[in-house]
Amino acid sequence: MNDTCRYVRLSADDMEYFRYLDPFERLIFASMPYGFAIGALFDDGESLIPAGILVGTATQELLTIEWIAVEPQYKYRGIGEQLLIYAYKMAVTGNIPEVAATILPEYGNENLTFGAAGYFKERLFTRKRQIGQDLFCQLVDFEEMGSLESTSEDGFISFLGMSGKEVKKYIDKLLLIYNATYSYPPDGFLYSLDHDLCFVSESGGKLDAAFLVSRIGDILMPIYYYAKSSHLGDSIIQRSIAAATKKYGKGKEVLITMRQEETRDIVSKVLWPAQMGELLIASVADYQKIK
Repeated sequence: MNDTCRYVRLSADDMEYFRYLDPFERLIFASMPYGFAIGALFDDGESLIPAGILVGTATQELLTIEWIAVEPQYKYRGIGEQLLIYAYKMAVTGNIPEVAATILPEYGNENLTFGAAGYFKERLFTRKRQIGQDLFCQLVDFEEMGSLESTSEDGFISFLGMSGKEVKKYIDKLLLIYNATYSYPPDGFLYSLDHDLCFVSESGGKLDAAFLVSRIGDILMPIYYYAKSSHLGDSIIQRSIAAATKKYGKGKEVLITMRQEETRDIVSKVLWPAQMGELLIASVADYQKIK
């Protein structure tokens, strides 16, 4: 079977043919600056038929498999294995030391992902850590929740109307803050930032708080958070969501990526508690020993 199945990096247009294999909308990750998608295309002699897909993200430290699925009629023919090998080879080429697989709680209720944890644990993914799952939600109305006090606009600077050079200047400063919270470096999202929803606060030439939001397709995704105090942090998040509500209405979807544990406390102030998922981790060096 493998010699009649092609494995290729997918373009945005190609991905449309694979959406039926993506019930949890994980393809959104392929649209991110560090995202990618690999497609398996079965050649039946007359046409190319989507047979499987792997969606991932990659940084210098970690290549994460956000989603992998095989068309049910083509299962048990090695397609999933070849998709996984493709991901390992990408990690080797990029000198990325580890590969991780995201396992979300709802995977146990879906045919395409049933037994996913066991599948990866049998394939070198021997370490695990608990993560907050990637959480889709609706915009929050703070007045209805009553969880945060209203604040003035004093001290908050919006990216709205800034030149690209000015925005880059702030992002360069933010990258120097060691205790900020973000899943991927914000400079990679420079051209997808929704400037209306990005705010910083500074005093004496130093940044006291920042909250950056990217727009990926139809999804809003907070990508960076920093604050010297919880009150200042709450205020800047409130400012951003108020701007999002004004711009998009309350029905806009928001994607919160919670790779770092400290993000949970921040997000829990404005969203319902997240269910916990697992991140299963494999060593690329171990893969190279047995390939």
